[in-house]
Amino acid sequence: TITDFIQDSFSFITMIIIFSTCFFFGGIIVEEFSERTGHIVFPIINRYKILFGKYLGAFIMEILVIAAYYSTLMYLGFMYYGNPLPLRIIFSFLMAILYMLAVSAFVTMFSSFMKSISMTIVATIMILLIVNMMVDQIIGLTIPDFEQIYSLNYMSNLIEYVLEPEFPKERFI
Repeated sequence: TITDFIQDSFSFITMIIIFSTCFFFGGIIVEEFSERTGHIVFPIINRYKILFGKYLGAFIMEILVIAAYYSTLMYLGFMYYGNPLPLRIIFSFLMAILYMLAVSAFVTMFSSFMKSISMTIVATIMILLIVNMMVDQIIGLTIPDFEQIYSLNYMSNLIEYVLEPEFPKERFI
Protein backbone atom coordinates (compact mmCIF):
# COMPACT_ATOMS: atom_id res chain seq x y z
CA THR A 1 0.00 0.00 0.00
CA ILE A 2 0.99 3.62 -0.16
CA THR A 3 1.45 3.68 3.63
CA ASP A 4 3.92 0.79 3.47
CA PHE A 5 5.80 2.55 0.68
CA ILE A 6 6.10 5.73 2.74
CA GLN A 7 7.08 3.81 5.89
CA ASP A 8 9.79 1.93 4.01
CA SER A 9 11.09 5.21 2.62
CA PHE A 10 11.48 6.67 6.11
CA SER A 11 14.55 4.55 6.81
CA PHE A 12 16.77 7.53 5.99
CA ILE A 13 14.68 10.36 7.44
CA THR A 14 16.53 10.28 10.77
CA MET A 15 19.90 10.49 9.05
CA ILE A 16 18.72 13.31 6.81
CA ILE A 17 17.46 15.26 9.81
CA ILE A 18 20.60 14.67 11.88
CA PHE A 19 23.04 15.62 9.13
CA SER A 20 21.08 18.62 7.89
CA THR A 21 20.58 19.90 11.43
CA CYS A 22 24.26 19.57 12.22
CA PHE A 23 25.21 21.43 9.05
CA PHE A 24 22.57 24.16 9.38
CA PHE A 25 22.82 24.76 13.13
CA GLY A 26 26.46 23.86 13.80
CA GLY A 27 27.82 27.35 13.30
CA ILE A 28 25.12 29.55 14.77
CA ILE A 29 26.86 30.56 17.99
CA VAL A 30 30.44 29.49 17.20
CA GLU A 31 30.54 31.74 14.17
CA GLU A 32 29.31 34.75 16.14
CA PHE A 33 32.16 34.53 18.63
CA SER A 34 34.92 33.42 16.28
CA GLU A 35 34.14 36.15 13.70
CA ARG A 36 33.11 38.69 16.37
CA THR A 37 29.98 39.64 14.44
CA GLY A 38 28.05 40.05 17.69
CA HIS A 39 30.04 43.24 18.39
CA ILE A 40 29.05 45.16 15.27
CA VAL A 41 29.09 48.90 15.93
CA PHE A 42 27.08 50.06 12.90
CA PRO A 43 24.18 49.36 12.73
CA ILE A 44 23.59 48.80 16.42
CA ILE A 45 21.87 45.44 16.83
CA ASN A 46 21.47 43.16 19.78
CA ARG A 47 23.40 39.88 19.47
CA TYR A 48 20.36 37.93 20.69
CA LYS A 49 18.42 39.23 17.71
CA ILE A 50 21.22 38.02 15.44
CA LEU A 51 21.25 34.58 17.05
CA PHE A 52 17.46 34.29 16.97
CA GLY A 53 17.37 35.35 13.32
CA LYS A 54 20.05 32.83 12.37
CA TYR A 55 18.24 30.08 14.30
CA LEU A 56 14.90 30.92 12.71
CA GLY A 57 16.44 31.09 9.23
CA ALA A 58 18.17 27.73 9.63
CA PHE A 59 14.98 26.20 11.04
CA ILE A 60 12.93 27.39 8.08
CA MET A 61 15.54 26.09 5.62
CA GLU A 62 15.51 22.70 7.28
CA ILE A 63 11.72 22.57 7.26
CA LEU A 64 11.93 23.19 3.51
CA VAL A 65 14.39 20.29 3.13
CA ILE A 66 12.13 17.92 5.05
CA ALA A 67 9.05 19.20 3.18
CA ALA A 68 10.80 18.51 -0.13
CA TYR A 69 11.54 14.95 1.02
CA TYR A 70 7.93 14.40 2.13
CA SER A 71 6.46 15.93 -1.03
CA THR A 72 8.70 13.74 -3.20
CA LEU A 73 7.58 10.65 -1.31
CA MET A 74 3.92 11.63 -1.55
CA TYR A 75 4.21 12.38 -5.26
CA LEU A 76 5.95 9.08 -6.01
CA GLY A 77 3.50 7.17 -3.82
CA PHE A 78 0.51 8.76 -5.48
CA MET A 79 1.86 8.22 -9.00
CA TYR A 80 2.85 4.60 -8.34
CA TYR A 81 -0.13 3.44 -6.24
CA GLY A 82 -2.85 5.88 -7.28
CA ASN A 83 -4.48 5.67 -3.87
CA PRO A 84 -5.33 8.77 -1.88
CA LEU A 85 -2.63 9.80 0.54
CA PRO A 86 -3.16 8.94 4.21
CA LEU A 87 -3.97 11.83 6.53
CA ARG A 88 -1.45 10.50 9.03
CA ILE A 89 1.39 11.75 6.81
CA ILE A 90 0.70 15.21 8.26
CA PHE A 91 1.20 13.87 11.78
CA SER A 92 4.41 12.20 10.66
CA PHE A 93 5.61 15.50 9.21
CA LEU A 94 4.80 17.27 12.48
CA MET A 95 6.71 14.60 14.43
CA ALA A 96 9.66 15.14 12.08
CA ILE A 97 9.54 18.87 12.80
CA LEU A 98 9.45 18.19 16.56
CA TYR A 99 12.40 15.83 16.22
CA MET A 100 14.22 18.44 14.16
CA LEU A 101 13.52 21.05 16.86
CA ALA A 102 14.96 18.80 19.57
CA VAL A 103 18.07 17.96 17.56
CA SER A 104 18.57 21.61 16.60
CA ALA A 105 18.45 22.64 20.27
CA PHE A 106 21.07 19.98 21.06
CA VAL A 107 23.35 21.11 18.22
CA THR A 108 22.94 24.79 19.13
CA MET A 109 23.84 23.99 22.72
CA PHE A 110 27.03 22.29 21.54
CA SER A 111 27.70 25.25 19.27
CA SER A 112 27.79 27.53 22.29
CA PHE A 113 30.92 26.02 23.86
CA MET A 114 32.91 24.56 20.97
CA LYS A 115 35.85 26.35 19.35
CA SER A 116 35.17 25.73 15.65
CA ILE A 117 32.27 24.96 13.36
CA SER A 118 33.76 21.75 12.00
CA MET A 119 34.43 20.41 15.50
CA THR A 120 30.83 21.18 16.46
CA ILE A 121 29.47 19.33 13.42
CA VAL A 122 31.67 16.27 13.90
CA ALA A 123 31.10 16.05 17.66
CA THR A 124 27.33 16.36 17.45
CA ILE A 125 27.06 13.83 14.62
CA MET A 126 29.14 11.34 16.61
CA ILE A 127 27.15 11.92 19.79
CA LEU A 128 23.77 11.68 18.07
CA LEU A 129 24.58 8.64 15.95
CA ILE A 130 26.83 6.59 18.19
CA VAL A 131 26.67 7.63 21.83
CA ASN A 132 22.92 8.24 21.97
CA MET A 133 22.14 4.88 20.39
CA MET A 134 24.61 3.08 22.67
CA VAL A 135 23.07 4.63 25.79
CA ASP A 136 19.60 3.65 24.60
CA GLN A 137 20.74 0.08 23.96
CA ILE A 138 22.38 -0.21 27.38
CA ILE A 139 19.30 1.15 29.19
CA GLY A 140 17.05 -1.07 27.07
CA LEU A 141 19.06 -4.15 28.02
CA THR A 142 19.35 -3.37 31.73
CA ILE A 143 15.81 -2.05 32.28
CA PRO A 144 13.60 -3.60 29.57
CA ASP A 145 10.28 -2.26 30.93
CA PHE A 146 11.50 1.35 31.04
CA GLU A 147 9.90 3.55 28.36
CA GLN A 148 12.64 5.76 26.89
CA ILE A 149 10.64 8.91 26.30
CA TYR A 150 13.71 11.04 27.09
CA SER A 151 15.53 9.70 24.06
CA LEU A 152 15.86 11.34 20.67
CA ASN A 153 15.79 7.88 19.08
CA TYR A 154 12.36 7.29 20.58
CA MET A 155 11.06 10.43 18.89
CA SER A 156 12.70 9.46 15.60
CA ASN A 157 10.87 6.13 15.72
CA LEU A 158 7.57 7.94 16.22
CA ILE A 159 8.00 9.61 12.82
CA GLU A 160 7.49 6.22 11.20
CA TYR A 161 5.16 4.59 13.73
CA VAL A 162 2.56 7.36 13.47
CA LEU A 163 1.67 6.01 10.02
CA GLU A 164 0.54 2.63 11.33
CA PRO A 165 -3.25 2.17 11.20
CA GLU A 166 -3.54 1.14 14.84
CA PHE A 167 -0.96 3.67 16.10
CA PRO A 168 -1.83 4.25 19.73
CA LYS A 169 -0.63 0.82 20.72
CA GLU A 170 -0.29 -0.06 24.35
CA ARG A 171 3.41 0.76 24.54
CA PHE A 172 2.94 4.27 23.15
CA ILE A 173 0.08 5.18 25.47
